[in-house]
Amino acid sequence: MRKALQTTALFFKTRILFFFICATLIACLYNCNTSKPEPNANGSETAHNHYPLPDTSKIPNDKTGEEIRYGLMLFTKTAKYLGPEGKLAKITGNKMNCKNCHLDQGRRIKCNNLIETYLKYPQYRSREGMVLTIEDRVNNCFERPMNGKMLAYDSREMRAIVAYIRWLSEGHVASFEDDTMHLGKIALIDRAADPIKGQKVFEQRCVKCHGEDGQGRMDSFNIAYEYPPLWGPNSYAMGSSMHRVITASRFIKWAMPYEQFTADPVLSNEEAFDVASYINNDTIHPRPYRPLEKDCPDLENKPIDFPFGPFLDTFSIKQHKYGPFKPIKEFYANRKKDKK
Repeated sequence: MRKALQTTALFFKTRILFFFICATLIACLYNCNTSKPEPNANGSETAHNHYPLPDTSKIPNDKTGEEIRYGLMLFTKTAKYLGPEGKLAKITGNKMNCKNCHLDQGRRIKCNNLIETYLKYPQYRSREGMVLTIEDRVNNCFERPMNGKMLAYDSREMRAIVAYIRWLSEGHVASFEDDTMHLGKIALIDRAADPIKGQKVFEQRCVKCHGEDGQGRMDSFNIAYEYPPLWGPNSYAMGSSMHRVITASRFIKWAMPYEQFTADPVLSNEEAFDVASYINNDTIHPRPYRPLEKDCPDLENKPIDFPFGPFLDTFSIKQHKYGPFKPIKEFYANRKKDKK
């Protein structure tokens, strides 16, 4: 009888130890998968705490893979094939490549990242006041930042670019609420962004790549920009997303300085806002004109940093341009509360 009890006790102790070890292993695996992203073997972060960054060497070796690779080539060598002197078509109005704004081929987290973009379209866009497809969004870039014309929707080039963006999203589940993959977050500052202070930040942090005149640096073949111009006739046009100070400051905070990139921002919120306001100061930094009368017809959801009227509020155009943005944000938040 005693021996049977001892055997039973040993059995339960063994089972308890087994379950304890299993629970410990599960906890370790969970912590590994949900901790802060760590650099991988190539020095890049893993994406969104759950998924590895897309590895272009793993694009499938089939007909679909051929189109994905073609799209990647157009993405990285846009000016060569679709630029003002493009070998395939003359679509863009400047010599920028898609990768100039969407860093690391659209894979760098919080830096105009495209990993979840395909999954979020069709999507309502307040700038157009309508639901856009992913092809519409691609043409937004060709028309605005690249100051060009639309790529034919039924062209092989459009299909290939979309195929590449689709491939980037493989294995992901997108949230329409969470935008931290595309652009990092930034807290609104309590004052207006200051172009004068921003000039000092630019001189300290930006001239190495973009030059003292902000005109960027061409590659050795004079085909495309290695570092894009930030203003002037060859830069992004008025009405581009980067022409808005809040959007530009989010990108700058998390992506710049380019050659000093780390997982954590180098610039403070104030520095990011100030240098964004300096770059987008239209008084001293003209850029390609684009008619904006039809932009943002949905005034209720108009971006608060879109600096062209009309508005539902009484804040000045200057405040919509440079801030302070907190009062404007609060005004529209209260309007929405009153409607509920």
